[in-house]
Amino acid sequence: MSLPWQDATDNKIRQASCVEVSNSGTFMVAGGRDGLIKIYNITDPKNPIEQSTIETGLTLTDVAISPDEKWVAFTGNGFSLMVYDLADLGNPKLLATEKTPGNKPGHRSISVAIAPDSKWLAVAGYALHHSLLLYDMEHPEKPALIPVPEEVKGPVSFVDISRDGKLMAMGTLGEDSGVIIYNVADPKKAEQADFIASNTSSCSGAFNPGKNELALDLGDKEIVLFTYRYDLANLGAAKPVEPDNQKSSESYIGFEPFALTITKAVFLVLQVLACFYYSTKKDKTQKLPI
Repeated sequence: MSLPWQDATDNKIRQASCVEVSNSGTFMVAGGRDGLIKIYNITDPKNPIEQSTIETGLTLTDVAISPDEKWVAFTGNGFSLMVYDLADLGNPKLLATEKTPGNKPGHRSISVAIAPDSKWLAVAGYALHHSLLLYDMEHPEKPALIPVPEEVKGPVSFVDISRDGKLMAMGTLGEDSGVIIYNVADPKKAEQADFIASNTSSCSGAFNPGKNELALDLGDKEIVLFTYRYDLANLGAAKPVEPDNQKSSESYIGFEPFALTITKAVFLVLQVLACFYYSTKKDKTQKLPI
């Protein structure tokens, strides 16, 4: 099953770039590099129904639906965050468009992750300053910046929040690239808890929705899957967190790589690759897969 991304009479070059399915599995939201937003009712996945189409005029790079399904957030070129209300899927209302602090030109926000309680989110950007932004989303129409532990200077490749809302992973690019793990049990007091070095300047990752697992691409042409555990009383301790290969302690976060034979880890990667492949495939129909 595939869906047309553009009307047959549309002469514009259309290209989908991101897609997200709601927690309930009843609808999905897709965004494009062409600035197009589409919302589909997928109560019956075999018979998706387009609910609405929005022209933003901005390049969109990532999308995330709040777990409470009340709003949706986008990242893109020239802005840090765009938020739409989802009370009426047939007529979403723009709630807010946030610029980068200082409104410096050339900024691209490329990744967004929303906490499981829908009360805050994280945005990663490709910029020289303010590459990681945290927003209080208690009032989605007025996102409020949350101070980060230290301003991230340099491009960031991804950001994700664990499904219990206690950890945040952020990938950095360039010199000394890798994945920084933060304790975000209280996002207003976020603390760095671990760092996993990348083999090259390319890294990406995502938390498993159902388990204490984190899948990472550390640039060595293979995906490494980590398990983690934590003691909130000891997160963010001054002593660097070491890989927990021996399972010798329960007092700190531990990351233990194991063979990539777990279906869910493969599925996470294939989802991303499939979305990118079909979104950039140049054919006459420009179709978006479900």
